[in-house]
Amino acid sequence: AVGCAIALHAGSAVVVAAAALAPLAVTFAGALSIAVERHLARPGRMALTLLVPALALGLGARAFEVETGARRLRESTAAHDLAPLVILGLAPSRAVLIVEDEPTLLAFADARLIHGLRPDLRVLPAQVLAAGGAARMTNETLAAIPAAADPLRALLAHATVEPADVAPLSQKTAVLAAVPAHRLKAIARHAMPTGGPLLLALERVDPSDRRIRRPPLERRMSFLAGVLASRPADDRLRAALRIAATREARVLSIGLDREAALAALARAGALGADPQRIARWTARVTAKQTLESEPESEDD
Repeated sequence: AVGCAIALHAGSAVVVAAAALAPLAVTFAGALSIAVERHLARPGRMALTLLVPALALGLGARAFEVETGARRLRESTAAHDLAPLVILGLAPSRAVLIVEDEPTLLAFADARLIHGLRPDLRVLPAQVLAAGGAARMTNETLAAIPAAADPLRALLAHATVEPADVAPLSQKTAVLAAVPAHRLKAIARHAMPTGGPLLLALERVDPSDRRIRRPPLERRMSFLAGVLASRPADDRLRAALRIAATREARVLSIGLDREAALAALARAGALGADPQRIARWTARVTAKQTLESEPESEDD
């Protein structure tokens, strides 16, 4: 804009354009300096290629936080626009997401292709996906992160994940799992809620540590549940969040994190889960019982 104004010899337009673009220029310069200081101080040529997507993700996340804080995301918000932000926007950067069902894989593909989210998140399709149409994605992830072969091999061999299977991978990157709860039974006490895929944080196993991130997470998820209260129970966003909450409740109850399990059950109930099932599960968790013996429901 400034260049066009100078070329047209419009002095007043130069002043107006400069005044309008000055805040944006200062903001961009500050963000760029922070990114350069943080990334280029470390060796590696890939830091330059990460600056643009990192800035885009940071600005997008900040815009989402501002819109949420200002309560502008209301009943009129389109579910398909918000779902990828909720399901994948809370995931740590440079992570590996383990999936074995097609809906979760499609949700990730929608978030990456349509919304441009999570360019730094690797997907590890497992089970039938690894041997089917997602085999190429599995091979690409294994080629980039060889340590991801251990949890994949464990899932293919005995359909469950042990801490020893995830330990080598978790030392290199964050590990997220969007797989059924019974496959994470042995590793349940290492699971942290994210509002979407479970984070398998092997270096943080104490429930008191998990509470550090819980209050802001629960505030955000409670707000989203209230926003979606008027939508039908089969709404795609409500269903995705309800399934994630059900998975969290099962896994965290097995890990004896009663507070987190009760919070996940309350979220599932607010998102349209069967009230009788929520009441029964809440009573079991309150009585310090796990949910692993509960029959599978439509939300599993």
